[in-house]
Amino acid sequence: MQREGKDKTKFEYSGGAVYKLSQPWIEDIDISGSFGKRDSKESENQDEDLDFTFTQYRIKTDHIITPSGKAAVYYERFQKDYKADTLDFNGYSAGAGLDWDFVNDKETRSWTNLDLGYRNIDFVEKQSSSYGNLTPALAYSYQRKQDWKITTGCQAALYDYDASLKDKTRYTFQASGDKYLLETRLLLSLLVKYKLTDYSERKDQNQESVKFTMRYRF
Repeated sequence: MQREGKDKTKFEYSGGAVYKLSQPWIEDIDISGSFGKRDSKESENQDEDLDFTFTQYRIKTDHIITPSGKAAVYYERFQKDYKADTLDFNGYSAGAGLDWDFVNDKETRSWTNLDLGYRNIDFVEKQSSSYGNLTPALAYSYQRKQDWKITTGCQAALYDYDASLKDKTRYTFQASGDKYLLETRLLLSLLVKYKLTDYSERKDQNQESVKFTMRYRF
C-alpha cells in the first residue's frame, strides 16, 4: 500500500558546462544545475521517509593569482519542496578559497588552504529554524610525493538562527596522515578529529574521533 505523501517515481536531471578563458584574471567558469524528485531516506541518509522536489544551480570561477597561488569563488542557489510536510526551504551559499604552495617540486610539496563560506537557509513555514552559517577554515599540508603526507587544520562554523536561543558555534580541529606502501598500491590513512560545540543556551558538547583506513589498488 502506498503511503500518503509517497511517490513511486523518482528522477533527476543535471548538466553543466566549463568555459575556458585562460585570462590573467580568470582561468575558467564552471556552470552547473540540476532538478528532480528524491526520497530523503535514500538520498540523505535520514530516518524520515519523505518525498521532495528540488532545484539547484551553481557557478564557480577559478583564478590563477601567481604560479604558487590559485583561488576559486562560487555561488549556489537551491530549493526543496516537500510533498507531505512543512519542511520546504530555499537558500543560497557563497564562498571563496585560496591554495598557496610554499614548495612544489619533484620530491616534496608544502601548501596551505584558506577557505571562507557562507550558507543561508530560509524555511518557508518554520521560520524559527532558518539560519545563516559562516564557516572559515585553515589547513596546512606537507607531502613527500609517492611516500607520505600529513595535514593539520581547523574550522569554525558559526550558526545564527532566527530564534537566537538556537545559536551555536562549532570548532573542529583535525590532523591526518597518509602513508604509501608497496609502490603506492597500499595506502594507510589515519584521521584524528576533535569537535567542540558552544551552544548559546545549553551546555557545551565535545566529541573526539579516530579513523583508520586501508586501501589497496590492484
